Amino acid sequence: MTDEEGPSGHGAPAPDPVSASTRLEAEMATLGSLAVATDRARTPAEVAATALDILGRATGADGGLVTSTDRIYEATAHRGVRQETIDVILAYGQLGGPLATPSDTSLTLSEDTF
Repeated sequence: MTDEEGPSGHGAPAPDPVSASTRLEAEMATLGSLAVATDRARTPAEVAATALDILGRATGADGGLVTSTDRIYEATAHRGVRQETIDVILAYGQLGGPLATPSDTSLTLSEDTF
């Protein structure tokens, strides 16, 4: 039974399989272009800049920052982020904060930080 509130009146309409399929296709296209573009890049900085551009377009992000802990903790690529913000993030990582080592957690900055 389906009504205005969704299947059997449980409040949520059933997900649209067409829009889910379209979204999945768009995400796969983004990953494919990311793989091709980063394969062509010659340096880690080129990979970071390319990835940031592609992911920024795909997500509609106004800004982004890619950091590296290869030799030292550094900003490898950035877009739409003020230098002061980058300096704070890098200083926090260098002081031994959670950004100094890779982890599964993420840092959320407020919109006015950028």
